[in-house]
Amino acid sequence: MACHTREWRIRDRRVRYQRKTADEPLGRFGGGWQWEVGFQVAGSTVILNFLIFSLRIERKKKRRHARST
Repeated sequence: MACHTREWRIRDRRVRYQRKTADEPLGRFGGGWQWEVGFQVAGSTVILNFLIFSLRIERKKKRRHARST
């Protein structure tokens, strides 16, 4: 079971590249899936799946300061 992961920070974004091998117990993408093409979007995250690897792009959430009255 080998997984190759790299991560970069670009401004307020974090980009993660992940490639898994076919011998993963639950498949490359979980649930027994070995191949996947498509994208997923949720909140501040986008995941792009390209057959055997994926790119995950996350935007940092900005901190909100509490106002004092």
